[in-house]
Amino acid sequence: MKALPVQSWPGAAAQQRPLAVLTDGVSAPACAELAGTLRLLRAAWLFGEPVFATVAESSWQGWGQVGLGYRSMNLSSGGARWPERIDVDQADVDAALSGLAARGAVSEAAVMPATRPALGPVDPKAAGADKGLTLGTARAALLTIHGALRRFFPYFKVVGDQIDPRLDETMATVANAPTLDRKLFFDTVGRLGEAVHDGHNFIYDVSGAWSAAGYFPVIIDQVQGEPVIRKSAEPKVKPGEAITSIAGVPAGQWYAQEYPRTAGATPGYRFDLATRKYTQLFGPTAFGIRALDGGTRVETITPAPLETVQPLYADERHAERLGALGAPDLQYVNLDSAGLDEQHTCLAAMTQAQGAAGLVLDMRGYPGDEAWGCLGNLTNVRIWSPLWRVPQWTGPDTFSVDQSQWSVDPASPPFAGPIVLLVGPTTVSAAETVSTLLVDARRVKKVVGRTSAGTNGNITYLRTTAGIYFSFTGMEVLHTDGGTYHGIGIVPDVVVEPTAQDFADGRDRTIEAAIAALRAP
Repeated sequence: MKALPVQSWPGAAAQQRPLAVLTDGVSAPACAELAGTLRLLRAAWLFGEPVFATVAESSWQGWGQVGLGYRSMNLSSGGARWPERIDVDQADVDAALSGLAARGAVSEAAVMPATRPALGPVDPKAAGADKGLTLGTARAALLTIHGALRRFFPYFKVVGDQIDPRLDETMATVANAPTLDRKLFFDTVGRLGEAVHDGHNFIYDVSGAWSAAGYFPVIIDQVQGEPVIRKSAEPKVKPGEAITSIAGVPAGQWYAQEYPRTAGATPGYRFDLATRKYTQLFGPTAFGIRALDGGTRVETITPAPLETVQPLYADERHAERLGALGAPDLQYVNLDSAGLDEQHTCLAAMTQAQGAAGLVLDMRGYPGDEAWGCLGNLTNVRIWSPLWRVPQWTGPDTFSVDQSQWSVDPASPPFAGPIVLLVGPTTVSAAETVSTLLVDARRVKKVVGRTSAGTNGNITYLRTTAGIYFSFTGMEVLHTDGGTYHGIGIVPDVVVEPTAQDFADGRDRTIEAAIAALRAP
């Protein structure tokens, strides 16, 4: 909510004359606002029917053959809220008009004090929000999500516009469901979100009625189309082992069911987003496992707390010379927040890099503050960010686009040698900003790894009825030269696909390929 002052109405008449506003029993909001404003300011008499604030504070939105009227503002005059009702000075219009000239100065209006609740900003996290799941709240949530996407999603020209037929489909799903439960509705919202092919489309049930009990404490990657365990804190499974089934459903079938309701912008990141759905466990869950020797078994995994999962992401390389890989003259720096932090600073990493023949820069994770600080150390000229384009709506159907860009200046100590950048399917959003800065500035000799998530920009989110959180990208991000980024991402020059044996052995084949790329002419 914000104050919108009304422009003044300067007088231009040669002399003051008595003024009256005639009102009827049915009034458009703008007419009620005009009549009430003039009467409260003692600028005109009011003849006919009273003016109600609930009408003057309303808006109307048509939709096909129907529409919706709703209160959209709090009107105030002289620093006080409008009264509930502004009474007429005379109901008989003809008699009032005949005596208008003799009325003299306009007196204080007769009013009914304000009793209606004031509109205020909505705190989606506050207690008392409507979290119950009914056919009505489900429909309201789907309509709200559709409306937000229609107004604020910037990439229809890239991904295509399918949200109208998808709304029809999902509305029919909830209407025809024999039983409308939380899982069905969560999947239905996912189906609506999938239409925008956006890696920032996150959906959570925040009602408290359907919550995960814990996690399958593993990191899963894709190897030749299969989910394979890369890291594990679960004693029953080991790195390099493949997931063959989830709760009795073959893994291939499970992903085929989930992809139509998972909205990743690139195939690799869509796999990651879909996989997260079964690494959250709602109870003990049976997983089919295939060992490296081909043997199969079923393991029932008990949900683990988040604290068990977090060390898997924290156990990362930091900054080091690559002598253990036969390249002591090359420096490695991990820009992930687990790689550079308060203990492993950018300054220390860049100092260590001095004199190195080349730099392997790892942006396969998500950058922390130290990573941003390092960008200036990697260039000897000013480099520019992607283009950020944010729609600024000035009316129901009118908007402008605020386009901005920022730059990074050289910093000390500098590293002027060749750089190879590592990216992968989970290089997303801010990590893609870091990557794009370096790639678009041609500061990188080669990009090695797998295609990034193709998803960048701020995250727009809403909490709807039925206790659903829904988010999407609300900003259009373009390459420095204006080229399309969404759904394309950072495409490697050297593609490296990991193997299950790599995970079992703790081998990072991508770093090995980066060393070879730095050695190449």
